[in-house]
Amino acid sequence: MNEVKKDNEGNTVLTFQPIRSVIEKILERQNISSSLTKFPELDKICSELTEQKLIVLASRPSLGKTSLTLAMMRHTAIEKNIPSGLFSLEMDAYHIGLRLLSIETKENLSKAPIVIVDTPIMSIEELNGGIQYMVHNNSVKAVFIDYLGLIQGSTYFQNMYEHQLEIISALRNMVNEFGISIIVNVQLRRDKSDSTRQSHFEKISEQADTVLLLNVESGNPSIKILGGNYVC
Repeated sequence: MNEVKKDNEGNTVLTFQPIRSVIEKILERQNISSSLTKFPELDKICSELTEQKLIVLASRPSLGKTSLTLAMMRHTAIEKNIPSGLFSLEMDAYHIGLRLLSIETKENLSKAPIVIVDTPIMSIEELNGGIQYMVHNNSVKAVFIDYLGLIQGSTYFQNMYEHQLEIISALRNMVNEFGISIIVNVQLRRDKSDSTRQSHFEKISEQADTVLLLNVESGNPSIKILGGNYVC
């Protein structure tokens, strides 16, 4: 994770990194061969990211949300040529670049319309400002966020669920304000039987246009696509 950069007044400074510069830094240090990996079942969702949509990608910890997010962003930016932005609040741009190079050629990545911000633990106001910058300066139409739990809300909540609902509501407003699609990762609790978790995600689904539920059983990943109606 990168360090948070502050200006002289203590405000967080966001660094916007075009994917070309990230890939150049990696290639200076490592010799990497790349291969393509596609997710045909998500093609339709990616093709609709020029519309105003809020998409939630949810799973329990360590099931591959970040990998799926990067695959979707690669398909959106390269296959569909939709300018895309990534706010990576947990992984720095260098390691994001390494992962992207494992699923795409360096030639395609270097010219892809992707910009990355890897500032960790961002406030909702800073995120709003960063998205506004990307929209106005990079013509971004699809914004990927990894992940919701590291976004600080404007209000302190002791309950994690209330915090997540505040952030989701703010993201819904950004979708409408900027005319973009936002794809945000949300971490579920490990306890499948938690009725509070189910009720919470029913409320989230009311804000989201689509919920992607990622699961892994016996080592095999599966994705359940839910059109705004969460199902356990």
